[in-house]
Amino acid sequence: MPELKAAGVNSMIAVLRSMVAPERFTAWIRTLPSATAALIEHPRLAQEWIALETIAPLYTMSLDGLFDGDTERLYELGRQQLRNDMSGIYRVFLRIASPAYVAEKTGAIYAVYARDCGTLSVVGRTDHSLDIRVADRAFPSPAFFEALRGSIAGALELTGVKDLHVVTIEDAKDDERLFRASWR
Repeated sequence: MPELKAAGVNSMIAVLRSMVAPERFTAWIRTLPSATAALIEHPRLAQEWIALETIAPLYTMSLDGLFDGDTERLYELGRQQLRNDMSGIYRVFLRIASPAYVAEKTGAIYAVYARDCGTLSVVGRTDHSLDIRVADRAFPSPAFFEALRGSIAGALELTGVKDLHVVTIEDAKDDERLFRASWR
Protein backbone atom coordinates (compact mmCIF):
# COMPACT_ATOMS: atom_id res chain seq x y z
CA MET A 1 0.00 0.00 0.00
CA PRO A 2 1.45 3.43 -0.94
CA GLU A 3 2.21 5.46 2.19
CA LEU A 4 3.91 8.66 3.29
CA LYS A 5 5.51 9.59 6.60
CA ALA A 6 3.24 11.72 8.76
CA ALA A 7 6.03 14.27 9.30
CA GLY A 8 5.66 15.48 5.71
CA VAL A 9 1.87 15.38 5.83
CA ASN A 10 1.78 17.43 9.03
CA SER A 11 4.18 19.92 7.49
CA MET A 12 2.07 20.19 4.34
CA ILE A 13 -1.03 20.86 6.42
CA ALA A 14 0.79 23.58 8.39
CA VAL A 15 1.84 25.31 5.16
CA LEU A 16 -1.66 25.01 3.68
CA ARG A 17 -3.07 26.55 6.86
CA SER A 18 -0.61 29.47 6.63
CA MET A 19 -1.47 30.22 2.99
CA VAL A 20 -5.14 31.18 3.48
CA ALA A 21 -7.41 32.94 5.93
CA PRO A 22 -8.33 30.82 8.96
CA GLU A 23 -12.06 30.88 8.16
CA ARG A 24 -11.46 29.65 4.64
CA PHE A 25 -9.22 26.84 5.85
CA THR A 26 -11.80 25.75 8.43
CA ALA A 27 -14.58 25.75 5.83
CA TRP A 28 -12.38 23.78 3.42
CA ILE A 29 -11.76 21.05 5.99
CA ARG A 30 -15.52 20.34 5.98
CA THR A 31 -15.38 19.59 2.22
CA LEU A 32 -12.68 16.92 2.57
CA PRO A 33 -13.33 13.19 2.82
CA SER A 34 -13.67 12.30 6.51
CA ALA A 35 -10.39 10.32 6.69
CA THR A 36 -8.50 13.24 5.10
CA ALA A 37 -10.12 15.81 7.40
CA ALA A 38 -9.12 13.63 10.37
CA LEU A 39 -5.45 14.12 9.43
CA ILE A 40 -5.93 17.84 10.07
CA GLU A 41 -8.16 17.58 13.12
CA HIS A 42 -6.02 14.87 14.78
CA PRO A 43 -2.43 15.07 13.47
CA ARG A 44 -0.54 11.80 13.42
CA LEU A 45 2.84 11.23 15.06
CA ALA A 46 5.71 12.23 12.77
CA GLN A 47 7.11 8.71 12.42
CA GLU A 48 3.78 7.08 11.51
CA TRP A 49 2.93 6.00 7.97
CA ILE A 50 -0.28 7.30 6.36
CA ALA A 51 -2.01 5.77 3.34
CA LEU A 52 -1.41 7.90 0.26
CA GLU A 53 -5.03 7.40 -0.74
CA THR A 54 -6.01 9.42 2.36
CA ILE A 55 -3.50 12.19 1.63
CA ALA A 56 -4.13 12.62 -2.11
CA PRO A 57 -7.24 14.83 -1.65
CA LEU A 58 -5.12 17.44 0.14
CA TYR A 59 -3.47 18.23 -3.21
CA THR A 60 -6.45 17.94 -5.50
CA MET A 61 -8.99 19.66 -3.29
CA SER A 62 -6.69 22.51 -2.24
CA LEU A 63 -6.35 23.64 -5.85
CA ASP A 64 -9.94 24.83 -6.14
CA GLY A 65 -10.97 24.89 -2.49
CA LEU A 66 -8.11 27.06 -1.24
CA PHE A 67 -6.22 28.40 -4.26
CA ASP A 68 -9.02 29.24 -6.72
CA GLY A 69 -7.43 27.08 -9.43
CA ASP A 70 -4.05 28.84 -9.23
CA THR A 71 -1.45 26.09 -9.80
CA GLU A 72 1.38 28.45 -8.85
CA ARG A 73 0.03 28.36 -5.29
CA LEU A 74 0.55 24.56 -5.33
CA TYR A 75 4.13 25.18 -6.49
CA GLU A 76 4.55 27.57 -3.59
CA LEU A 77 3.03 25.01 -1.21
CA GLY A 78 5.68 22.46 -2.20
CA ARG A 79 8.48 25.03 -2.10
CA GLN A 80 7.58 26.32 1.35
CA GLN A 81 6.99 22.85 2.76
CA LEU A 82 10.39 21.60 1.63
CA ARG A 83 12.16 24.69 2.94
CA ASN A 84 10.36 24.37 6.29
CA ASP A 85 11.12 20.65 6.56
CA MET A 86 14.82 21.15 5.93
CA SER A 87 15.81 22.74 9.20
CA GLY A 88 18.76 22.32 11.52
CA ILE A 89 21.39 19.87 10.33
CA TYR A 90 19.56 19.22 7.05
CA ARG A 91 19.66 22.91 6.15
CA VAL A 92 23.38 23.10 6.90
CA PHE A 93 23.97 19.99 4.79
CA LEU A 94 22.08 21.47 1.83
CA ARG A 95 23.87 24.79 2.17
CA ILE A 96 27.31 23.19 1.81
CA ALA A 97 26.32 20.48 -0.69
CA SER A 98 26.44 21.01 -4.42
CA PRO A 99 23.28 20.55 -6.47
CA ALA A 100 24.96 17.50 -8.05
CA TYR A 101 25.53 15.88 -4.66
CA VAL A 102 21.96 16.58 -3.56
CA ALA A 103 20.79 15.08 -6.86
CA GLU A 104 22.70 11.88 -6.17
CA LYS A 105 20.82 11.47 -2.87
CA THR A 106 17.38 12.46 -4.17
CA GLY A 107 16.01 8.97 -4.80
CA ALA A 108 17.19 7.64 -1.45
CA ILE A 109 15.71 10.60 0.44
CA TYR A 110 12.40 10.20 -1.40
CA ALA A 111 12.30 6.52 -0.43
CA VAL A 112 12.74 7.37 3.26
CA TYR A 113 9.52 9.41 3.32
CA ALA A 114 7.47 7.67 0.61
CA ARG A 115 6.82 3.92 0.56
CA ASP A 116 5.50 2.27 -2.63
CA CYS A 117 4.77 5.71 -4.09
CA GLY A 118 6.83 5.31 -7.25
CA THR A 119 10.36 6.47 -7.87
CA LEU A 120 12.16 9.77 -8.10
CA SER A 121 15.49 9.87 -9.90
CA VAL A 122 17.88 12.21 -11.64
CA VAL A 123 18.07 11.17 -15.29
CA GLY A 124 20.20 14.01 -16.67
CA ARG A 125 22.67 16.51 -15.28
CA THR A 126 24.87 19.38 -16.39
CA ASP A 127 26.74 21.98 -14.34
CA HIS A 128 23.63 24.17 -14.38
CA SER A 129 20.69 21.81 -14.71
CA LEU A 130 19.08 18.60 -13.51
CA ASP A 131 16.43 16.47 -15.16
CA ILE A 132 14.34 14.71 -12.53
CA ARG A 133 11.86 11.94 -13.33
CA VAL A 134 9.05 10.80 -11.08
CA ALA A 135 7.57 7.52 -12.29
CA ASP A 136 4.85 5.11 -11.23
CA ARG A 137 3.31 7.56 -8.77
CA ALA A 138 0.32 6.06 -7.02
CA PHE A 139 -2.76 8.32 -6.86
CA PRO A 140 -1.20 10.81 -9.27
CA SER A 141 -2.72 14.20 -9.99
CA PRO A 142 -1.62 17.35 -11.78
CA ALA A 143 -2.00 19.10 -8.41
CA PHE A 144 0.49 16.76 -6.73
CA PHE A 145 3.01 17.22 -9.54
CA GLU A 146 2.80 21.02 -9.23
CA ALA A 147 3.53 20.78 -5.51
CA LEU A 148 6.43 18.42 -6.26
CA ARG A 149 7.81 20.91 -8.79
CA GLY A 150 7.86 23.43 -5.93
CA SER A 151 9.56 20.93 -3.60
CA ILE A 152 12.34 20.48 -6.14
CA ALA A 153 12.77 24.25 -6.26
CA GLY A 154 12.81 24.51 -2.46
CA ALA A 155 15.56 21.90 -2.14
CA LEU A 156 17.75 23.45 -4.81
CA GLU A 157 17.26 26.97 -3.42
CA LEU A 158 18.78 25.77 -0.17
CA THR A 159 21.98 24.83 -2.03
CA GLY A 160 22.37 28.50 -2.96
CA VAL A 161 21.77 28.32 -6.72
CA LYS A 162 20.73 31.58 -8.40
CA ASP A 163 18.05 32.29 -11.03
CA LEU A 164 16.42 28.90 -10.50
CA HIS A 165 13.66 27.71 -12.83
CA VAL A 166 11.87 24.38 -12.48
CA VAL A 167 9.62 23.39 -15.36
CA THR A 168 7.77 20.30 -16.45
CA ILE A 169 9.24 19.07 -19.72
CA GLU A 170 7.27 15.85 -20.11
CA ASP A 171 3.80 14.93 -18.88
CA ALA A 172 2.47 12.36 -21.36
CA LYS A 173 1.67 9.76 -18.66
CA ASP A 174 -0.70 10.38 -15.76
CA ASP A 175 1.65 8.78 -13.22
CA GLU A 176 4.92 10.22 -14.48
CA ARG A 177 6.58 13.62 -14.92
CA LEU A 178 9.95 14.83 -16.09
CA PHE A 179 11.12 18.11 -14.59
CA ARG A 180 14.06 20.28 -15.55
CA ALA A 181 15.66 22.49 -12.95
CA SER A 182 18.08 25.06 -14.34
CA TRP A 183 20.09 27.85 -12.77
CA ARG A 184 23.11 30.02 -13.37
